Amino acid sequence: MQAHGYDKPIWVDDMYSRPWLDPNLGTASEKELLNALVSADPQAIATFDSLQAGYMIKKLTTCFEAGIEKVFVSTDVDFDAYYIPNWRYAGLIKSNGLLKPAYHNLKLFIEKTDGFEEVNHLNDHLYEFTFSDKQSVYVYWKDSNDPGNLSALNGGVFTIHEFAHQTGETPKSSEVIALSDYDFGAHPVVIELRD
Repeated sequence: MQAHGYDKPIWVDDMYSRPWLDPNLGTASEKELLNALVSADPQAIATFDSLQAGYMIKKLTTCFEAGIEKVFVSTDVDFDAYYIPNWRYAGLIKSNGLLKPAYHNLKLFIEKTDGFEEVNHLNDHLYEFTFSDKQSVYVYWKDSNDPGNLSALNGGVFTIHEFAHQTGETPKSSEVIALSDYDFGAHPVVIELRD
């Protein structure tokens, strides 16, 4: 946009933090999940909450890498009776007050990336958040076609912060010396190089 003379900061308002399940264009499994959400199936809601936990971190990471200055995540509390099933369970907090995995993940994401200066897409699904006053932190996830290229991260001891994915979970951290010994999956993680 700067190439066309637009130099204002870009903000994303009302970022939907979940998968959008389209009744017409979605895959068969997405349509099945949507139909189960319509009937408030507890397993479908748990699956949707788990998907939200990872989608939100991936969306925030790629928005910041694209140069978006601010992103407003919607919404704070579930609307169980809302007429659009996709929006019923879009909150960070369940309508009964229970904190969802996405809530905990957003809190960890803010804690680890607050004050970043730039986000660099290093390769595959590896993103570097750079800072002026501390070491970079990295957000990474694999997908089924991703061989898991972490060659941009060299030696040392790493702390890996795993985001929560199920209701009742909170993020957890572990230390590893060789990233090749860690079983990365489709859920995003934050990686820090220890001093």
